[in-house]
Amino acid sequence: MIELDKVFTLDALGLLLMGVYSCFLFALFFVLLKREKLNSLVVCILVIASFLWPLFFFIVNEVVNFKSTPPDSVVYASIIQDFGTYFNFYSFGVKGYSILNFLQYQLCFKRPFVFVVFNIFYYQVAVLFIYKAFKTFLVYHNKMVDQRKFYAILVVWSSFYPITVIINASILRESMALMFLAIFSYLLIRYIVAQKGTMLMALFVLTLVFVTRPLTGVCSVIALFLGYCYKNKLYSLKNFIWLAVIIVIVNFSIKTVVSNLYQLDFNMAWLISYRDASNARFGTEGYSTMNWSGPFDYVKNVMFLVLQYLLSPLPILVSPTVTMNKLIPLIDAFYIIFVLITPILLFYKKYMKGWLLLFLIFLVVPALFETNISGAYRHRISAVFFLIPLVSYIMVNIKLNKLYVRD
Repeated sequence: MIELDKVFTLDALGLLLMGVYSCFLFALFFVLLKREKLNSLVVCILVIASFLWPLFFFIVNEVVNFKSTPPDSVVYASIIQDFGTYFNFYSFGVKGYSILNFLQYQLCFKRPFVFVVFNIFYYQVAVLFIYKAFKTFLVYHNKMVDQRKFYAILVVWSSFYPITVIINASILRESMALMFLAIFSYLLIRYIVAQKGTMLMALFVLTLVFVTRPLTGVCSVIALFLGYCYKNKLYSLKNFIWLAVIIVIVNFSIKTVVSNLYQLDFNMAWLISYRDASNARFGTEGYSTMNWSGPFDYVKNVMFLVLQYLLSPLPILVSPTVTMNKLIPLIDAFYIIFVLITPILLFYKKYMKGWLLLFLIFLVVPALFETNISGAYRHRISAVFFLIPLVSYIMVNIKLNKLYVRD
């Protein structure tokens, strides 16, 4: 297996490939922008800058080594260098991700660092589709917005989201998982607002979400279930029995999938045992041991787990010493608090609750399973990503006071 310090050994041919693929992906992405009528000069400049920024960061970091390489990089680098040998070594999610990227891996010609270009492209596609999803959400609620200005601000905020520097300037799977999640979210909202022919497409993309990141797939199933109930008015007393049947089916299906993929019988006892066992495994980066002796402890612990997941590496369930060793994640935590959460609290409107429900689904469920801060600040992007278009919309309309009179 490849050693961690040799994962990204730069060479001239690899850099040439990165340049060629970047030009091709630029052209492909601008076709997508033109279809959405977003191909203004300002937007194009911002998109190019947002593409080049993580690429520049990656190359400079490999030269001066001011940020360590994520340990998981060894997994994907090994598969890129020798797909046949290392493919069967890893989990279902890694295998699924590798199959979806088989062609891209071959195009890297055994140079793992070339794949960074594809990762950056995946993130740009994710930003475009979360824009489309939120725009559809706004239209449904009869809200007006300057589309190009909104997208331009969204590109800026999503580019300055600190943790994307780690995720995009890498070969990890978060960017592709985020891309499929954004596409799924767009199709889900289209389905809810009575667009025909989107349920099958949503289910197809949901399969890709599952393949790429199973836990995000579970959250997506919950979101689809709630969307189906909302669209078909199953929350009423009249439909309570039908709703109960659906809940039983969904619960059984999720447990079956989890059991088959990970050979475990999921319940609260297993969750407690899993969390306790993980504390020692991750050392100082692992969460502190928690007391689960009663209902009050359950509620308190879930709140702490969610807060630690959302705000890692702040010292909620970890040592302050660990916090100060994670500069970019620490900046990211303050970005979430002051740039994302604060404007939403200040300018919250009732129509936003549906969008924020998506944020909560993708926040709370993974938080229960997260056991260390290095995983938390990477994995939470699937939840935090939903806040960025909401804040971008607030920024676009910040001067239009009439939009922010309480409903």
